[in-house]
Amino acid sequence: VAAGGNAWQGVRQLSASARYDRALAAIDQMAGVPAADQQAERRRVVEGALRAAQTARRVAEDLQRTRTPQYQQGVAAQQHGEQQQGAGRMRQAVTAYMTARTHFDQAFPGNTANATAPAAGTDAATPPTAPSEAPAPAATATAPGVDLSTWSTAEAHAVITAFAGAYGSRDIAGMRRIWPVIDPAWEAEFKEAFATKGELVCVFEQTSATRTSDQFVVTARLLTQLPDGDQRRRSLVITLEPQRDRLVISRIRVR
Repeated sequence: VAAGGNAWQGVRQLSASARYDRALAAIDQMAGVPAADQQAERRRVVEGALRAAQTARRVAEDLQRTRTPQYQQGVAAQQHGEQQQGAGRMRQAVTAYMTARTHFDQAFPGNTANATAPAAGTDAATPPTAPSEAPAPAATATAPGVDLSTWSTAEAHAVITAFAGAYGSRDIAGMRRIWPVIDPAWEAEFKEAFATKGELVCVFEQTSATRTSDQFVVTARLLTQLPDGDQRRRSLVITLEPQRDRLVISRIRVR
């Protein structure tokens, strides 16, 4: 691959979609790029893979899944990645970090990667209006100096996974960690659902995340189901903004 006016565009697109191993391979195939620049870009890719693993780890910790075998496997894989990174073995480090993220994602119920939606019932003729009618909460202030160009959509998808996990485990504190200023109508819905007995279902489908200069926007279909079988299906637009070293939800809009 010859270097052009924007030699790194393809590499950074691969990193942004969490395909870090392919990003490294693309760097190796570049021609006409100084070795020092290639190495700097490799470090950038590895740091992105590490950050994605760290984000998934924080989600598991926030949902108190640190005693699960998957969490322990994730810690071991992350530590192995850090050792490989310290030794300058970038490809092995990326592989380990990607493995760690997978383990952390699997550490709690409600993981959207493995969730299977139940058979769909008939959607209500009138869609629920409470979440869509309520005023939007105040947006979370963007952390100063945060360069979202170094963040991948993996961080955004980790927040969606955390939402499903907190809902399924009736963890309102966990929900507040990822959505600090919950819309009052949504909070009322959560409290009503969490007061029930039996299995709660929360599945995100057709999830897509895009990054702008100062936020991520996720579009998705959300299916929730109460123990009595009552289902809700909604198309959502979820806005995520950085708060210190993590992404949090600032707004959810029903389309």
